[in-house]
Amino acid sequence: MMDEIDFWYLISQAESQAEAESGSASVADQVSAIRTALSKMEADDLTGFQEMVDGLMNGAFGYDLWGAAYIITGGLSPDDFEAFRARLILAGRQIFERAVDDPDSLAELDIDLTGEIEEARDLLFIALETYEEVSGDGAIYERPGHSEMIAPYGDNFDETDTEHFKQRYPQLWEKYCRED
Repeated sequence: MMDEIDFWYLISQAESQAEAESGSASVADQVSAIRTALSKMEADDLTGFQEMVDGLMNGAFGYDLWGAAYIITGGLSPDDFEAFRARLILAGRQIFERAVDDPDSLAELDIDLTGEIEEARDLLFIALETYEEVSGDGAIYERPGHSEMIAPYGDNFDETDTEHFKQRYPQLWEKYCRED
């Protein structure tokens, strides 16, 4: 069964492969490389991959990261925040873990986390779809321990409270909202 090391290795290799093949690591190309790798895996590995995606998405489902994403994007819906978190996973382990621990650190990145955000959403279901294609039964949808709905953790923010954003996310505020 796929573990955390294998998962992040696959994410990294897909990015490298996409860059080597197309000259840029587009999200769509990275997702395509992941799909190709997953299509060669056993059912247990597909389940493990999906469990990793689900766990990472749930672990990043906090208002603190959402506030940072709100600044970067100029506002986003729950569905868009879901795609944003998927985009962070595709950016790699180091970026993802640092963003969850310190969302203001996203200001230091030179990558566009808003571009191809809809393509990043494909990561959320890629193992499910691949499993269904390979097995023809869709049983992965009923995997044990899967929770349908969780609530964001942490303290919610007021979208109109600019002082909160300035104080909580000084680097992001400076980069995206600086008043000249």
